[in-house]
Amino acid sequence: MLKAKQTILVAIPPLLTVLMMVFAWYRHKNPEQRPSAPVAEEVDYSEGDFHSPESGGPKPVENPSVAEETSTPRVVDEAAVADLVEQPKLSLEEAESRIGELASSLSELPLWQKCLAQSRPLQRFVAALDAVALGKRPLDPLDFLRPESGFSAEKQGQSWLQSAVSQERFSGCVELFCGVSPAAAAKLYRFLEPALQTACNNLGYRDRPVQGLLTEAVTVLLSTPALEEEPLLTAGVKAGIYYWQNPELEKLNDAQKLFLRLGKRNASRVRKQLEALATELQLYQQ
Repeated sequence: MLKAKQTILVAIPPLLTVLMMVFAWYRHKNPEQRPSAPVAEEVDYSEGDFHSPESGGPKPVENPSVAEETSTPRVVDEAAVADLVEQPKLSLEEAESRIGELASSLSELPLWQKCLAQSRPLQRFVAALDAVALGKRPLDPLDFLRPESGFSAEKQGQSWLQSAVSQERFSGCVELFCGVSPAAAAKLYRFLEPALQTACNNLGYRDRPVQGLLTEAVTVLLSTPALEEEPLLTAGVKAGIYYWQNPELEKLNDAQKLFLRLGKRNASRVRKQLEALATELQLYQQ
C-alpha cells in the first residue's frame, strides 16, 4: 500500500551526504521556471565535467506534513558554526578552499571527511541538486559515493524482493545525513549562499536562485511514495535486471527509484530528516 506524502522541498540517496554541506535560508520564494535555453559555462573537476541543465522540473508540493523526530543522534558542534553569519561572505573559490574548516564540525564520521576532500565539493553539490530536480540520478557529481556492490534481489514466492545486502549499500550515507543537526546545517547554508549561487550560475542558470533548485530537488525526493512494506520486483529478461511490480512505482523517475532502493527503513529515516530540514529552513508553502 502506498502513502503519498504531500511535502515540500529537500536531496538523492547519493546526494544525501553532500546535501549537508549546504542548506537553505529563512525566506522562501516560489521557484522560478528554468530558462528554456541556458548558456552553460564549462565547469571543471577532476573526474569530469558537469552537464548542462535541461528545461522543466517539478513544482513544489504544498502543505507538507510535520516531520516526526528522528532517533538518530546528532554529531555536531553547533557553536563552531554559530558565528558564521557575521563573517564576510565568500566567493565560490574561497568557500571551496575553506570547506574543510567551515563544515568539518557537522559530523565526526570518516565519510564526511571524504565528502569534504573531493574536488569542487560545492559545485558537485549544486550539480547533484540539478540532476535530482530533473528526476535523474546524480551519478557524475557523486561518483565517489557509488557503492562497490550492485543491486541484487532474492526470490519471494513467484516474485522477487531487493536483498537485505542491497538495501544496506547506502547505510553509511544515511547514517551521515541523518546525524547532522538541521539548525547547524541551516546556518552554514546561509553563509555559503553567495558561493552556491555562483555554482548554480556555472550550470547555465543566469536568473535562477539556487534556493529554487534546492526546493525542486527535495520536492522530488519527498514526493516519492512512502511504503509500508518492501515492494515486490519482477525479473527482466536480462539477468540482474528487475522492475517494480507495482506500476505506480515503475512510473517514478530515476531519482525516486534510487530513493526507494535505500530500502523501507533507510528511506523512512531520510524522509524524516528532509522534513526536519524543511521545517528548520522554513521552506514550507503556506
